[in-house]
Amino acid sequence: MTDYKATPEQEDALARAWAFQQQWAQRGDEDSACFLELRSRIERLELGAGIHDAVIKTLKSPTSTVLSPAAQAVLDDYGDFEAANTDAMAAALRAVADHVVPLELHPRFYKDCCQYSEVQTRARIRAELLAIADELEQLDD
Repeated sequence: MTDYKATPEQEDALARAWAFQQQWAQRGDEDSACFLELRSRIERLELGAGIHDAVIKTLKSPTSTVLSPAAQAVLDDYGDFEAANTDAMAAALRAVADHVVPLELHPRFYKDCCQYSEVQTRARIRAELLAIADELEQLDD
């Protein structure tokens, strides 16, 4: 492993790229949803191995508290923001996504437009849950 650290410009570019992927995934783009799913799985593996503990603390900044309405609603429903364990909330949302709307491979051919619509709806819901989890993980503890 290297101690490479991204410049602020690179971090901004990366944040914009992931935001772009999240926007497309929420619109039902399965490639973007797949990228986000892979990113999520890699991050979980790396976090489980303890690779990013120090890096996460340096990357979290107090300016990252502007949340989407959905992520803000999760925090508001929790109640006490100061006591909120946002990493645990994010993990819970990821578990919900994995069990309620698991990642599914799209069939090569759809039986009809209803099947296509149902698959796209599930992919969109999954992407939205994972996007909220990503936002919550970015908050300072």
